[in-house]
Amino acid sequence: MTNFSQYLENRLLVFLKADLIKSIPNKWQLLQGSVEMMPYVVIPDVDDSQRYRDAKYGHPMLRTPIILGYIGSDHFKIGSGLGASCHSIVKHLNIVHHQIFPSYDLQLLQTHPLGLEKLRLYMGKIEYENSDWANKIRKKVGNVLPDASNYRINFLKPGGWIDRASNFDYESINEIPDYLRKDFFSLISFINYCNTLPKKNSFWKKPLILLKRSMIKFTN
Repeated sequence: MTNFSQYLENRLLVFLKADLIKSIPNKWQLLQGSVEMMPYVVIPDVDDSQRYRDAKYGHPMLRTPIILGYIGSDHFKIGSGLGASCHSIVKHLNIVHHQIFPSYDLQLLQTHPLGLEKLRLYMGKIEYENSDWANKIRKKVGNVLPDASNYRINFLKPGGWIDRASNFDYESINEIPDYLRKDFFSLISFINYCNTLPKKNSFWKKPLILLKRSMIKFTN
């Protein structure tokens, strides 16, 4: 087993044990999947304006510099997300609005030790703590997210998004909107999709072909 395969297996062990992932893709399969998924990550979804409506700096051109300054360079790690630090993912979930259960990001946190609890602690401090730090973050996030407090409660409440992820209780396939590709909605489905891709690098242009194919969604 290569060092990369061992690393990926260690990261995904929580889902292997739960029998949600059957096998570990190799580096080439992961690259192909990441390239194909890229447009779905970088191009705003059709509900983008609705999700950020009424936020002071909700427009993509206004919120992006704020989000980048808050999260840092990990904001640009748009492949599988496995290269982003646990803290960056926690920050991402705190300032990027998710109307639907955020399976992908919560599952990424589950690949980090105590990832979900770190999210609960961090978000709980922002929601409930009366300190200069918490007040500053609340103001920053509130400029980007409409009704930011209610958004945080979706994660923190008993039976909320964090509790659900802890119990491997993710979205049903019927909850995923038609404009989103189901293979890329969660880390588990992404990894399982990568396992269906060619295992060998037969030619270097393959990622570009996959990228072109995935762009059809946004050009039609």
